[in-house]
Amino acid sequence: MAVPIFMVISGYVNAKSFESKNICCIEDAYQASLLIMKLIRFLIPFLIAFGIEGIILIIIHRFTIKSFVVDFFHGGYGPGSYYFPVMVQFILVYPIIHFIVKKNGMKGVILCFVINLFYEFLQRISFVPEELYRLLCFRYISVIAFGTFFALFPNIKIKWYINTIVGILGIMFIVLVEYTSYSPKIIIYWTRTSCIATLYIFPICSFLLKNRENKIKVAPIELLGKASFNIYLVQMVYYWCLSGRIYNFIDSIFIRIIMNFLICLIGGISFYFIENRITGIIIKRLKYNELFISNSRQRRQ
Repeated sequence: MAVPIFMVISGYVNAKSFESKNICCIEDAYQASLLIMKLIRFLIPFLIAFGIEGIILIIIHRFTIKSFVVDFFHGGYGPGSYYFPVMVQFILVYPIIHFIVKKNGMKGVILCFVINLFYEFLQRISFVPEELYRLLCFRYISVIAFGTFFALFPNIKIKWYINTIVGILGIMFIVLVEYTSYSPKIIIYWTRTSCIATLYIFPICSFLLKNRENKIKVAPIELLGKASFNIYLVQMVYYWCLSGRIYNFIDSIFIRIIMNFLICLIGGISFYFIENRITGIIIKRLKYNELFISNSRQRRQ
C-alpha cells in the first residue's frame, strides 16, 4: 500500500496548497504558470536521475536512443519507475478531483470511488495491457479523493461503524484475491492495491489525518517528507543497478536492510539539497521572465 498511501498524502497536501493559494475554481487551478511550476518540481529531479541511468547504460553498452526515449515516458528504470508519469498525470487530473470533493464532501469521495470503478470497467472491456495500466493514474482516483477530503473537511467526524464497514470490505477483498481461489473478472491488474483493496486504508488514514495538524513537529521527519521524491528516485536507481552488486559481498540480510535504508535516505536527502537549489534557480528565472513579459505587454497596451 506504499503508493496508494502516498497518493492519499499527495491529495491531502495539494488540497492544502490549493486552499493556501486561494484557488477557488477550475480556471484558477489550470493556470499555465501554476501547472508549469508544479511540473518542474517533478521534472528536474527526474531528469537528473534518468540522466544518471542513461550514463550507466552507455557505460555498460546497453544504450540506444529509441529505447531511452520510450523508457523516459515509462518513468525510467528500477522499482516504482511508473511513479513519475503517474505524478505528471496527477498534476493534470487533481483539480477535477479537488472540486468534486470540495463541492460535495463525502458524496464527492463516493462519486470518485464510483468513477474509479467505472474506469476499471472501461479498461477491462478495452483490453488495456498491463504495462499501460500501471502507467495511468486513474486507478488512484479514490485514494486521491480520500486525502483531499481529509484536508478540506478536518472537522467532520466519520462514524466509527462507517470506518469499520469500509475497512472490513477492503480486508475481505484482499483475503479473497490473495488467500482463496477467487479471481476477479474486472480488476485483474495490481489487484492488491486496487480501489476496492484500498478501502481498508480509509479508516487508518481517517485516524491519522483527522484533527492532527500542528500537534507535533519533528524536523527530521519533515525533512524526509520534503525529500521523499528524491529518496524515491535514489532508491529507483540504487535497486536497478547497484544493490545486486553490493549483495554479492554481503550475506547478512540484517546488514543489507540497514545499508539499503542508509544509502537511500542519506543519498535522497543529499540529492534533495542539491536538486532543490537547481530547481529553485530555474523557477526564479521563469518567474522573472514571466514578470518581464507581463510588464512588456502592459507597456505596449
